[in-house]
Amino acid sequence: MTADESSSIEKLFAERVPEMYIADGHHRTAASHRVYQLRKEALEKQGKSVTGEEDFCFMMALLFPSSQLKIWDYNRVLRDLNGKSPERVLFELLENFIVTRLDDQRDPRPKSKGHFSLLLDGIWYDLAIKQHLVDNSNPIKSLDVEILTNYCLTPIFGK
Repeated sequence: MTADESSSIEKLFAERVPEMYIADGHHRTAASHRVYQLRKEALEKQGKSVTGEEDFCFMMALLFPSSQLKIWDYNRVLRDLNGKSPERVLFELLENFIVTRLDDQRDPRPKSKGHFSLLLDGIWYDLAIKQHLVDNSNPIKSLDVEILTNYCLTPIFGK
């Protein structure tokens, strides 16, 4: 790829792809970035500069528009309540979540980001994370999976 081709692609991205979310492959992306840093540092220690044309400066990626994506449920099954009663679990959840019993027990799936569904003792609940706990400046800590782990699974269930 020539510098002009690369510049054209960068311009198109700036104009047409204002936001991008890595739904899968984020670990590979992070690993590729670490390899880039290590290889760049190694060359710089040898007194060489990185031109940006080296193989390690590139990584394969594939983008789909959001209209062509389907985000599937990401469920967790807990086999026990870590020695706690259902009432105690609900009480502990109230520290970090707004807990609401769902009226529609047929479709308990979360309706938006920051919401989680819990089936406890045969009853479905909506758990909405208290917004002051969400670090929106950190793209990892604001992921639902991180919120669920840090404010529910680990502190309440020891998972």
